[in-house]
Amino acid sequence: MKNLAIALCAAAVLGCAGSSGSIDFSHYDKNNVMSDFERERATANIFITTEPPGADIFMDDKYVGEANKEVVNVLPGKRVITLINDEYYFQDTLVFQPGSNGPREIILKKK
Repeated sequence: MKNLAIALCAAAVLGCAGSSGSIDFSHYDKNNVMSDFERERATANIFITTEPPGADIFMDDKYVGEANKEVVNVLPGKRVITLINDEYYFQDTLVFQPGSNGPREIILKKK
């Protein structure tokens, strides 16, 4: 329960960058995935859960997986994370360290 409270506090602190009007959702395509070169260097990983559940996860505009289902591998460093689930979203810049960064629960905002 303590970990859930910490995760919820972290999600609240992260907030949501900009407003939905400033995000062009049309260029987020699940077919735009990391290259083999990027996948080989994706040495950071995280398990993300969202409320509502099941958002598509994009790191630097590239699809990396689905929340609530799988651990996703990402490139270490500062990354723009975008989560999209129907009419909900989240976007912010996060810093990932090599290895496990996880888990994180994120509350999505209405578009």
